[in-house]
Amino acid sequence: MKATIDGEDWTINKWDAYFIEGLQLGKHTVRLQLVDAGGKLVPGPFNDSGVREFNFLGS
Repeated sequence: MKATIDGEDWTINKWDAYFIEGLQLGKHTVRLQLVDAGGKLVPGPFNDSGVREFNFLGS
């Protein structure tokens, strides 16, 4: 799986819960994509979340 957070790509090799740490206050983007071993998107209607935006207001 590939996670793109604020334009930075991350490879996820284990299906598990993850936290996004170190975010500054403000707007951020996240995109999750199921990719094969070569990094190509696996075909299917639910294998790309599209870009999701959220506004981090602090904790």
